[in-house]
Amino acid sequence: MSLYSIPPLVIGILTLAMGLISFLSNRRAKPNVTFFLVTLSVFCWLVGYAFVYSFKEYEVALAWTRRLYVGVVFIPVTSFHFAVAITHREHLRRFIPWLYVAGMAFAIATYSNLFISGLHKFFWGFQTKVGPLHNVFMAFFVSVMGAVLYLLVDHYRRIRNAAPLEAARIRYILLSYGVSVVAAIDFLPNYGFQFYPFGFLFIAIHAVTTAYALVRYRLLDANVLIARLVLFVGVFALLLACPFGLAYWGAPALTGWFGSTWWILPMSLMGVCAASAPLLFLALQRTTEARLLADQRRYHAILQQAAQEIPFIRERQRLMARLADLLIQTAGARF
Repeated sequence: MSLYSIPPLVIGILTLAMGLISFLSNRRAKPNVTFFLVTLSVFCWLVGYAFVYSFKEYEVALAWTRRLYVGVVFIPVTSFHFAVAITHREHLRRFIPWLYVAGMAFAIATYSNLFISGLHKFFWGFQTKVGPLHNVFMAFFVSVMGAVLYLLVDHYRRIRNAAPLEAARIRYILLSYGVSVVAAIDFLPNYGFQFYPFGFLFIAIHAVTTAYALVRYRLLDANVLIARLVLFVGVFALLLACPFGLAYWGAPALTGWFGSTWWILPMSLMGVCAASAPLLFLALQRTTEARLLADQRRYHAILQQAAQEIPFIRERQRLMARLADLLIQTAGARF
């Protein structure tokens, strides 16, 4: 594996971990669901390039570049979907299906030489070489991401006095998106500018800022957040290492056996790993959180029992004794 592949691979996995944790914390909340879609798009972009930077064969790298760009074209679409959900602008929801249609059109266009005309060969590996149709996508990208930032700024101005806690949450999300937009600098190497794409640094800041907002405003228990993050990164890093290692170290042998279609095997293995990773993660998550939350669940059971008893206690002395016993059981207090 190329050293230049490691940063986008790590940040891609961490970004998806953040989205999955947000989704699992509240599966019914639209902002959580749509934010997971954003992180999934970013994951496809970063991890896809991690593969491309490690490939030696031009045709294989080009095929992977066309696939990873599907994630790129959906970043503005899913970001707008998230912005509409977090700002509660229901009247803008009618535009969302059309944006997804546009995203699908651009995704199909990535297989045309008018969109991706080939690859540059730079010191870090292969890099996308874009065609004239990519300029249309860039106009789309800038317009939609500009709308996302406008929605967040406008929503913050509307609620900063009426709902200060929600305004603080939006402020962190706005800061996070403002930083992540700078990652668009990674488009410049696609136009022939030779510098290593470092947009993953801004994505990392985006991830840290959002994680801070989750913990700071008690949207998720900090211990549970850390446990889920560690589990997710560990499981997905292990399972992604299998197809990635097969593609990188096994390419010569696979090419000898299967010819130009050798990449089908690591891609199939990636599909199997991607399907099994969530099941393994959820199983480990249940076991880990059962241990982390054991005391909290015990306290909850004690408080439920006390809530049923206390209304029927009429004597003050008995009531005080019961409350003292309750404190001893839950907080370990001694009198």
